[in-house]
Formats: sequence, C-alpha cells, structure tokens
Amino acid sequence: MLEILSRLRENGFAAFAVGGCVRDRLLLREPEDWDVTTSAPPEEVMRLFPKTAPTGIRYGTVTVFWEEGKAEVTTFRSDGAYRDGRRPESVAFGKSLEEDLSRRDFTMNALALSGDGTLFDPFGGREDIENGLIRCVGDPERRFSEDALRMLRAVRFAAQLGFSIEPATYRAIEALAPRASLLSAERVRDELNKTLLSPRPETAEKLITLGLLDAFLEKRLSPGEKTLRRLKLVPGEERMTVFALLLERSASVPDAADMLIKLRLDGKTIACAARARRETGAPFPQGGADIRRLLCDAGEDGARAAAFTAFALGDETAPERLRAVLDSGDCWSLRQLAVTGDDLLALGFPKGPETGETLQKLLRLVIDQPEKNERETLMEIVKREI
Repeated sequence: MLEILSRLRENGFAAFAVGGCVRDRLLLREPEDWDVTTSAPPEEVMRLFPKTAPTGIRYGTVTVFWEEGKAEVTTFRSDGAYRDGRRPESVAFGKSLEEDLSRRDFTMNALALSGDGTLFDPFGGREDIENGLIRCVGDPERRFSEDALRMLRAVRFAAQLGFSIEPATYRAIEALAPRASLLSAERVRDELNKTLLSPRPETAEKLITLGLLDAFLEKRLSPGEKTLRRLKLVPGEERMTVFALLLERSASVPDAADMLIKLRLDGKTIACAARARRETGAPFPQGGADIRRLLCDAGEDGARAAAFTAFALGDETAPERLRAVLDSGDCWSLRQLAVTGDDLLALGFPKGPETGETLQKLLRLVIDQPEKNERETLMEIVKREI
C-alpha cells in the first residue's frame, strides 16, 4: 500500500488510503480490502503502474496489483444525480480530498490516511468509531436516497462491528426502507449473508422489521432475534443453515424455495435450505437408522443443514448425533454398499431397472441393519431371497 501511495506522490499527485481500510486500522483489525483516493486521473494511474485493470473506469476506479495484493485506486470525484437508487448517473473528477470524502456513506468510512500516517477526518469519523456509532455523512435521508444499499450496509456494519446506528440515521432508514426494493437481488443477498454470518447474526432481525427485505421475506415470517442469535454458535461454513432459519416460519417448502430463488442463491444452497426447512417440521432424528434414512434421502449437505437448523432452533445435540452416524462408517448410500451392480450382473441379473431396484432393496436393508453390509452376506441374501 505504501508503495502505491509513494509512487503517486513522487509523480506529483495527492494520494491517501481511504474508507474501510482506514477504519479497520483504527479498530486494530486487518483490512480485507485496500482503497486509495488520489488526484491522479485514471489514465495516469494506469500509466504509473505496470499491472492494472480498469474495473470501474467510468467512476474513476482502477485496480492496481502489486506483490502483496491489490488496491482499488479511485480519482477524487464528486457524484452527479442518483436516478436508480444505487449509482450516480455521472461523476466529475475533482481536486479536493474533502469533497471526495463528503460523498461517502458513513463518517467511519469518510477517513483518509496519508503515507506519513496523518489522518484526515473532516466529519468526525474517528470519534464515532470510538463511540461505536454508525452515522451518515451529512443528511442521512439524502445519503439513502442516493444509494438504497447504504441502508442494508448500516445494519450489516452494526452486526459486524457491534456498533449502534445513530438515531437520525436509524430514523432515515425507517422512512426510506421501501427504496430497498430498487436494489438487485444479488446486492440484497450479499448484505443479508454477511449479516447472518457476522458475530451478531441476530441483527438480521432489523433487516426484516425495518422492511428492507420486504421484496423477499414477509415480516411475519421472521424467525426472531432469539433464534438468529444462536447462529453465532453455528460454524460459518454451514451457509445453507442461515437461510433455512429464515424460512422456518414460511407456509410451505415451495414458498421457502421461492424466496431463495428470488435472492439468486445457488442451486445447492436452495436445495439444502429447503430440505432443512422441510425437516424442521418434526424433531431431528435421535440416531441410528432414522439419521441414516435422512442421509440417504437428503444427502450429507442436506442432512447437515437440517441438523444445524435444528441446533439453532434449540436441539443442542443434533449436529453431534449426525456426526456420530457419519463417523461410524455405517452405510447410507449406494456408494458405501458392499456390493455393486457388477456383482449382481455376475450373478445373472439383466442390465436395467431390476438391478437398480435390487441395490435399493439392499441399501434399505443395511440402513436398518448396518452389520449386514458385507459382500458375502449381501450376496447370500441376493441368492436366497431376491
């Protein structure tokens, strides 16, 4: 990062680290992304660095790659009118750092840091960070009218950082929440996902009660803060679980799946979450054959989704019971069955449905009696009974 700032300054341009990376440094967190604001026009940025990509050239943004990673380098700018509730119709490249910072969403993100460590904070962002407050730069209704995504970002930051939303900013979200319907499903999905997978997943309740998800989820279907709070105990990789919880009160599995389709989730997540939603209609199986049947029917991903959803709803040992069955090595799928289609063909079975039906009968048998999943035993059963 210092290398980028230095090269821009050496060539006569102002340059500062800006936004979330500065905020994270003040919070003693490792920044996930690096952003630079500069007086250099985009074409100059591309000339000065050997490896770049014009990722947002319309808005003055060039991605600069260097040995340690990459940074988004954006020319000082002011924004034109916002017509679609998301992006300005035009931008004007400017000369002033303060003008550039004034267009940003929250005071905690309207911070700039020079290469020598000098902090530029014209809107009190550092104090708001110290006080744990999310506050808009300037008039909050104007900020949210410009870009409706900022409302969801405010809630997401509250979840990730443990901050409170400043009262005037919160009231503006309440007033302008219907504008969230202007946002793409992908943008809403990403903010919801980050909120649910944060250290404070219960904050997602605000997305629902404020009406920011009205295009996808009715308020009456909210699982409630108590249920969402338990998500912090669920491993982060169990992504489908968080969506299954949002569907827990939906009228039917098709209704649940429809919501996930609207949010543009991938097919695997939709299938697993819908399956978990289906399973929450009854207690998660206690063990043995019932869990093996669930695994056979839903697959391991679907069963894990169901187990962690049950856990979040209060069944403390559901994941442990599932793990015990998985670790046992007991058979619950055709690939674990001790005989194969080739074995049956060798006994004279014809190719076709009969062989598959016989394998399914054997699978059902060993799900109930796992000790019989041995090749010799199963072959004898086939010869004698099938």
